[in-house]
Amino acid sequence: MKVIKTIYILFATVLLSASCELEETDKFDYINQSNHGVFFYEANTNAGIVYPDTSITLNRNLLSVIAPYTTLSTGGFRSSKETFSELPTDTLSVYFFHPEVIESSTFESLRLNYRVLKRYDLSYKDFLMLNKEVIYPPTPAMANIQQLPSYP
Repeated sequence: MKVIKTIYILFATVLLSASCELEETDKFDYINQSNHGVFFYEANTNAGIVYPDTSITLNRNLLSVIAPYTTLSTGGFRSSKETFSELPTDTLSVYFFHPEVIESSTFESLRLNYRVLKRYDLSYKDFLMLNKEVIYPPTPAMANIQQLPSYP
C-alpha cells in the first residue's frame, strides 16, 4: 500500500510540474445589447459551411446563447488572424437567431426561410476595426459592415 501511495505522489508531482500552458491570444467578443437572448454561431471551418456559402448550418450543436445585455467571449488560444486565414476568403459569417425561432423551428425551416435576426460577413479588417467585438443589434459603427438584413 505504501508503494502505491509513493507512486501516486510521484505521478502527481510529475503532472503538476509539467508545463502545458497554452498561450492566450485573441478573443472574439459577442455582445448582446438587446432585451432578449440570442443564439449565434460563427461559420468557421468547424461549421463546415463557410463564406461565400451563406447557408445556415443544420448542426444545432454549433449554437451558443447570449443572455440579454451580456458578452460571450470565444476563442482565446489562437490568433484571430489564424482563424481568418483558414477561411477560403477573408470573410467570417456570423449568424444571430431569436430564441423563439430556434425553439419553434427545425433547422431545415430556418434554412429554407432564412430566419436570421442578423448575419454579418466580417473581413479581418472589419473585425479589427470593431476591436474584435461583434454586437447585436448593430451599432452605427457597424453601418458599413456587410450584413443581412441591411443596416439598421
